[in-house]
Formats: sequence, structure tokens, C-alpha cells
Amino acid sequence: MRPLLLLLALVVLPGCDAVSSIFDSLSAPSVEDLADLSTLFGCDVEGLGGSESGSLAGGDCTIPSDGSLVDLYAFRLSSETDVRITLTSDDFTPYVLLYDDNVNLLDQSGAEPGDDSVELEYLLNDGLFVVAANSREAGETGRYTIRVERR
Repeated sequence: MRPLLLLLALVVLPGCDAVSSIFDSLSAPSVEDLADLSTLFGCDVEGLGGSESGSLAGGDCTIPSDGSLVDLYAFRLSSETDVRITLTSDDFTPYVLLYDDNVNLLDQSGAEPGDDSVELEYLLNDGLFVVAANSREAGETGRYTIRVERR
């Protein structure tokens, strides 16, 4: 009788976060993947399985072309997925970049000065990806929240 109740819960409650998360194709990468990506990017890469809070501060890595601070996060997709990446900050003008696991820039988007968040939407195949939490201008620092979710 219990398997029937579980099946019923899966059918009746598809919008429930606990149930729908079972079917999510988004996950944090392995420790080995993070080490490999950190070597490729020349900067520490953290795992991201959904949402993370952080801060841009002195000592962080920088984007070579403009000297702006950056934090890198990796996530893995197990199937083709339409993703939305959101970067929000009350302290700086957010700018987000999306890379594949070979350090190829796939897309980027920045908020307008005065806006506190930016979204980037992209259809990705399965694989490993890196998203960069960045500021629009060099020298901007502060707290942020970055989120990757299915669209």
C-alpha cells in the first residue's frame, strides 16, 4: 500500500519542491571536476547546486581584460536543460558570465547601473559549466547571491 501512496504523491504533488527536486538535472560537480576546473581557469572554482551567497572582495580572482573581481561556480547538468542564472547584489552592479568546461565563453549579461540583479537564460546540453559572479566595473565589491535553476 505504501508504494501506491508514494506514487500518488508524485502524481498529485508535482510542484512540491521536495518531490520535484528528485527529478532535477542540475547538481554540484565532483571534487575532481572542481580541481580540474580550478586548474583550467587559474582560479578556485566552487560547486553550485542551486543557490549560493558570496562576496566580491580583495584577494578574489580578476577578469584579465578589465581587472574586475570574480568568483567562479560550477554546476553539472545530466540532460539538456533550459537554465536561468540570476545574480543579485545591493552592493555593486551585477555582471554574470557563462563558460563551458573548456573555458569557452558561452554568454554574458550585465545589469544596468542602478539595477540590483541580472538574469541570463540559456539552453545547455548535458555537461559541466562554470558561471562567474562579477561586477560591471572594476573595483566594485560587496555581497551577492547567485542562483542557477531550470527555466
